[in-house]
Amino acid sequence: MTIISIGQRACFALAFFVCVAFGASNACAGELVNVPTRDGVTVDVFWQSTPGATATLLLFPGGGGGFGQVVDGKPTSENFLVRTEAGFAAHGFNIAIFGLPTDLRDLNYGARITDAHMRDIAQVVAFIKTRSDVPLWLVGTSRGTVSATAGAIRLKDAKDGIAGLVLTSSIVSFGKTGAVPKQDIGSLRVPVLVVHNRRDAC
Repeated sequence: MTIISIGQRACFALAFFVCVAFGASNACAGELVNVPTRDGVTVDVFWQSTPGATATLLLFPGGGGGFGQVVDGKPTSENFLVRTEAGFAAHGFNIAIFGLPTDLRDLNYGARITDAHMRDIAQVVAFIKTRSDVPLWLVGTSRGTVSATAGAIRLKDAKDGIAGLVLTSSIVSFGKTGAVPKQDIGSLRVPVLVVHNRRDAC
């Protein structure tokens, strides 16, 4: 695993994350896509393409997951990653937001490290690759870092896999199922950006 803390790539990664979090809104509308992932199961995905995008960000919201309804081409959830997606798009990224599978009402800690969830992530990634061939980064916040980390580990050997991983307000308590430090993060060979405050309760 490459933990980036200094250097040009780190500065770029940190700059894009901080800037987009507070960036200007983007008038482009996205769409809701139901992606088949397992037998009889689909996952809701919010997809917004950006002309000339340099990368695609697959966002994993925290809490119980999901991104709310899609109204006028925008997701309605107040989760940090969801409410800042327009800022990401405004800075030149395609946006995909991982929603909920049809066989679950929410994504608790345990559900985020199951084989079923990993298959869902793999199929959503495959769908994204049909929409755009630019580098794909997984981005998680809070409980979404459990999914993003587990997904990155599962896909680490996949052909044309992910380009990197961004973790914000990570789940670090060893008492939590799937906490990031309990996962095999040492096996990752892609850049990893960790943004965490010393007072972060996650």
